Amino acid sequence: MPETDRAADPGTERLRRTARAWALTVIVFVFAAAMLALWNRIAIGRFDPRLVAGTPAVEFLPPLLTLASAAALLAAWRREWVGGLAATALQLATLPLLLVRWPPWQGFPRHLLAPYGVWLWITVPGVLFLVCAWRSRRSPPDRG
Repeated sequence: MPETDRAADPGTERLRRTARAWALTVIVFVFAAAMLALWNRIAIGRFDPRLVAGTPAVEFLPPLLTLASAAALLAAWRREWVGGLAATALQLATLPLLLVRWPPWQGFPRHLLAPYGVWLWITVPGVLFLVCAWRSRRSPPDRG
């Protein structure tokens, strides 16, 4: 999409800046957490099998989908439709896993803050990128 088409609506530009700033906080946090987890494994010197023994595989999916969603948010800076759709779809795939593994009706306040608050924090910029892409594709209003 040409850059000249994107600058038509000031409201869309504000929304795009908001989405990018929000996505930047998500990207930095998620990749920093991933690097910290990897560094912790390197500092130990080996992958301790006792740390993951007996852990269901479903517990590894939300962090992996979150990492992929952060990568999609990074892609959304260039291609809003593709990145926003991928980030939102990955987070929508994460939601059922969270609902099954950590149901909010068991210990509601504590569980709402941790996985569901982070899920919402990561989902919003993807939706904002989709709204920006949709608003950019609409024909500009006639100013005649």
